[in-house]
Amino acid sequence: IALTTEAVKMVSSSDVPTICCELQTGILRGRPKIHPSDVELLLKGSISQGLNGVNAYLFCGGRNPEGLGVFGSYHDWQAPISAEGEERPHLEPLKSFGKFIKTFGEKLASTEKEFDSIFGFYTPYYATEYLKGEFAEELEKKRNELFFDGMARLLQLTGINYLLKDLQRSSINELLSHPALWVFCLDFMDTETQTKLVQYVERGGTLLIFPTLPTRDLSCRKETPLLANLGIEIQGKTRENLVKVKGKEILVRGETTVFRSRESSDAIIARTSDGEPCGLLKRKGKGQALILGFGISHVFDYHIELIRGFAREMGIRPSILVESGEVTAVVRSTPHAGRDSKYGFLFLNNYKDEPEFVKISLRLPGERKRTRLPEIGSIYVPGRSASILPLNVTLSEEIKIKWSTVEILECRVGKPVTLLARGAAGGDCEIVLSCKKPKTVKIDRKKNPFKYINSLLKIHFKANSKEQKLTIRL
Repeated sequence: IALTTEAVKMVSSSDVPTICCELQTGILRGRPKIHPSDVELLLKGSISQGLNGVNAYLFCGGRNPEGLGVFGSYHDWQAPISAEGEERPHLEPLKSFGKFIKTFGEKLASTEKEFDSIFGFYTPYYATEYLKGEFAEELEKKRNELFFDGMARLLQLTGINYLLKDLQRSSINELLSHPALWVFCLDFMDTETQTKLVQYVERGGTLLIFPTLPTRDLSCRKETPLLANLGIEIQGKTRENLVKVKGKEILVRGETTVFRSRESSDAIIARTSDGEPCGLLKRKGKGQALILGFGISHVFDYHIELIRGFAREMGIRPSILVESGEVTAVVRSTPHAGRDSKYGFLFLNNYKDEPEFVKISLRLPGERKRTRLPEIGSIYVPGRSASILPLNVTLSEEIKIKWSTVEILECRVGKPVTLLARGAAGGDCEIVLSCKKPKTVKIDRKKNPFKYINSLLKIHFKANSKEQKLTIRL
């Protein structure tokens, strides 16, 4: 499909929402079984990473006329609503999310994912739908093993949230607005993009590039501006599966590239088992490049610590600190709002089967100082669950949700103010509101104690996995 210039501009515009046309709430087989937690994690996890639109597919089953369907007349595919109109259990997270969207959808749509660093996205490595043969198979294998299941996953597991940035469409100034850049690189790349990466380093950026450097352009002609300008040569490649980084053995995947630097000032940060340099720290101009001649797939958890160490060398620190456990924390906030009107949503995703008790340290949208959530106890995050928590969300001129450790599905501002909350049984819930001092606070019509300090109303209660109605009389 040939895209016109205007179409390309439209697709690359930040004004165009990123939409998943087939978010898989159904699947083209009867196994594995889809559970409510699968749908909740997929839905909220995807939105936390920047999706602004989803189409649940297959949402409702049906029947094809005989002889028409590719797979026969059966067209159900574990849809949340069966062909007979029966509701399946994994419809529930879609219902719950629907309530949230009715309440906060407009506000959520105005937010963008907060990030600590950027990952360079090079389209020719991924636009392989029309390629066949060994070349395409090898390319897909490398990107799956070394990018998706490798550096991209490991970076997320360090607690560092990142944004994908199109290397071809982004200007050098756009890239330089971010002090650190990660790039998955194969042995071919167009000359313009290679030159852009050189300029990024020379003008002050910190680049980490792996698992090799390009030697050809997109027409397979020899083209090495990146190698030449960095003053590096490729000595050869080995199939070793172990390299040493700062003296520690590390399991790697695929070929390992051996480098030779023309400058003695370059630091060797990784070697093969034979002592040959396969990782360099190169300073050039105002910036620096960490050049890794190997790829990593997430096999052992020490790989997480390795990537965390590389991130520190690049000056990257996670803005959201999860003080314990392995919960993934992401914030979406309003990027262009003034400090007093800035708000956002905290996404907590637990992909493990075991529950977690976590504390979160972050800067609330629009605030400079860090806040520790919750003030009392811990946030209970059940196994295989996801939640969306409001941060500095204004409900009216009189009331604002500073933070909540439990999901709020509905809000009605009046006399009284009512909030519909839902949290997992066994968890302590904390809701902090900026408002006038209330006369009473009730949970499901029963009076609930509260604290009112410095214009902040602090409510604590036990969750029961059901929707609980908070009634606040100001």
